[in-house]
Amino acid sequence: MLFRYHQQRLDGKEPQDCAVLQQPNSNPAALDQIDEALAAQITAAASAGQRRTLEPPCWMDWAIGELGQVEHDARSRAGSNPRICAYLDAGRATAGDGGDHTPWCGAFVAWVLKSYDTYRQAHRLDAERSGDPLAGAAQAAWTMPLRGSSADWPLRADTWRTWGQPRSNWQTDARFGDVVLLAPQGQDSSGHVAFFIHCDDRRIWLLGGNQTSGSRVSVQSWDIREVVVVRHADVPVLPTPAPAPAPNPAPSPGGFDPAI
Repeated sequence: MLFRYHQQRLDGKEPQDCAVLQQPNSNPAALDQIDEALAAQITAAASAGQRRTLEPPCWMDWAIGELGQVEHDARSRAGSNPRICAYLDAGRATAGDGGDHTPWCGAFVAWVLKSYDTYRQAHRLDAERSGDPLAGAAQAAWTMPLRGSSADWPLRADTWRTWGQPRSNWQTDARFGDVVLLAPQGQDSSGHVAFFIHCDDRRIWLLGGNQTSGSRVSVQSWDIREVVVVRHADVPVLPTPAPAPAPNPAPSPGGFDPAI
């Protein structure tokens, strides 16, 4: 799934134009399908050490990789999708014991951010990350905002209204991967929270959990009038360094120059 997305991005498509993001809604069975051509592309990219991270925020790789996960609507861990229970456990230890019937949009956002941050911390001193768009975030001085001020954070959607920093004019300033809080969706709802993909003057597209009839990780559009706030992590992005010029090959013994 993630490989297909990055292939489409490398072909010049903007995130909102990548058809693979719509597959959980239009053709979910395709998420688990791989043919010989795709397998060969993956093998070749791995052999060449090809980087797949294209733009910040890199945590969206974790979100995109989860597209298509579907809840079983169970009230116990035993009958639930274990992946969704893992999202809930990332929000609060043992939260998955209540099953994937538990509202899990906030848990999904927390799982994505924590999964990325665990990776970031593990690779913070990796010199090979010098060309990473998030190299600045790998510095110890930057801290991912992973704590909320409410005891209900992060499982209740509305507790995300104070996460990170606000986008004051979000319709023009919102960026891919920002965290979006929507107004309550029903009588017992605290709202909905997901990641920003794209918007126009009427609709906003979000990648999140507990979407598409409240059952899966998907991309879904909403009326922009439902947006309560858009927040961002204030990631310090360093410019990508220019590639170093290739060194001239040293002459071989005997005066023969292989560059000639």
